[in-house]
Amino acid sequence: MMTEDAVKAGLVDYSKNEALEYWGGQEGKWDKIVLSPCNGGKLLSYYCFFEREKGDTVSQAWGTEDRPVSELLDHYPELDRQVFGHLGIGKEIQPWRLWIHDPYPYLNKQRVCLIGDAGHPIMPHQSQGACMAIEDAAALGILFSPEYFDGNVEQALAVYTKVRLPRATKVQSSAAKAAYNINERIGFSNNRDLPVYKVEDESKVLTIEEMNAYVFINLPVL
Repeated sequence: MMTEDAVKAGLVDYSKNEALEYWGGQEGKWDKIVLSPCNGGKLLSYYCFFEREKGDTVSQAWGTEDRPVSELLDHYPELDRQVFGHLGIGKEIQPWRLWIHDPYPYLNKQRVCLIGDAGHPIMPHQSQGACMAIEDAAALGILFSPEYFDGNVEQALAVYTKVRLPRATKVQSSAAKAAYNINERIGFSNNRDLPVYKVEDESKVLTIEEMNAYVFINLPVL
């Protein structure tokens, strides 16, 4: 929706804050809303998440005709009235469906491999889909570099699976959990002094340090 329209309606001008805004997404609830100012603050882009059972489970209208604003508002009867007012004058209401995928047991078979979302489909709640694809490409670049590649494609891709699958799977799992509990998202899960802090499994917390310190190890086995 347009910031100008919100200001005219007497609503909060969220474009003044360049940071992302969150509503909901706490402790097992799927009703999360993410706001991102775009186009120099002229546009406010809302991403509204809710359980599939509450919406149309068949249609996917992205890139087609807008859906009625009522189909969106009906899912948030108790939403903050300022945010509710923003959604009420929204444009380009386009639903699309998201699925949580189980981790794959491998990323390659013989001389064929999968990278990016093809190999580890990731929910958008950690913004890590593109990041994992870049890491996949970097790993393959090293494995097939003159320093390490000896001509055995299957062996190189087997190492690729061994190196990449555990990390990508952990990110995939974290993103899925962050869909209904933002405490699970990368970095936020480090905050142990918050009264509402809770994650499902302390042993599976994905920290900023772990994300940033990732290195490729044991590649010289080729």
